[in-house]
Amino acid sequence: ALPIFSGLARVDTSTGTITPYCATNSPSHGFADSLSLFPTGRYIVYDTNDDNTLAQLRLYDLNTDTDYLLVDFYALYGSGTDPQDLVLEPAGTAQCPTGSGGCVLVSHEQGNIVTRTVLASPPSPPSNTPISTALLKSITAPEGLAYDNSGNLFLLAGFGTASNGIYQIDPVTGATLKSNIGFDSSDSLDGLTFDPPTTTTPGFLYATSKNSGALWRIDPATLIATQVGTLPSPASGSGDGPDGLVPDTNGNLYIAERGGSQMAVWLFKAQDCVT
Repeated sequence: ALPIFSGLARVDTSTGTITPYCATNSPSHGFADSLSLFPTGRYIVYDTNDDNTLAQLRLYDLNTDTDYLLVDFYALYGSGTDPQDLVLEPAGTAQCPTGSGGCVLVSHEQGNIVTRTVLASPPSPPSNTPISTALLKSITAPEGLAYDNSGNLFLLAGFGTASNGIYQIDPVTGATLKSNIGFDSSDSLDGLTFDPPTTTTPGFLYATSKNSGALWRIDPATLIATQVGTLPSPASGSGDGPDGLVPDTNGNLYIAERGGSQMAVWLFKAQDCVT
């Protein structure tokens, strides 16, 4: 049986042991969806939702085991808001000033919007109140977000529709710069990450497809997508399956899966392309 837990947890990649961060496990916070660790290693920013009745951006302090509300999206954008994926924005840009505590982009699938929140510096109490939260882009069913190492912004959107695909968008205006639509026949692209280049390999975007279990490698320059693996989908066609993913420094991907009666973290080995 799965533990009843809806907050953040640490996964030991050597043993698979899962350790909850108990301060984040509260019914009033909703269900945690996506997260990112600040470069200092102390703070985690994550978003939560609960069937269109609660939508939040939150901050967790690893040093003190305390959890804080940053943004109430429900109050700002209404009941259709449901934060999904998020990404930390590179500092030092016009839209994310060096003096800020960082910027967070959040996709809202049912709300059909992408938002940007500029955090105060440092991004921790008592300065945890954001400087601003604003609309970056309106687009049908946005999901995964990722920056490459050149500061280009990419978005998976159109989940469950014929417009499902990968989009490069202007990080300042939100305008679509280019796109590749329809390469995933299940129209269920969800998680997105960027695996930086090494001395022997170029950098690629990787995306998961929930319903088919497909893992896609995407060239950030051309947006050409190549299927490089298939993960087990516990409830095919239900919208459950492979979801978020993140690379390590050794060329491997860790892919979270949800749905049915199981939850899992899969290791995709870049060297031999097996799980």
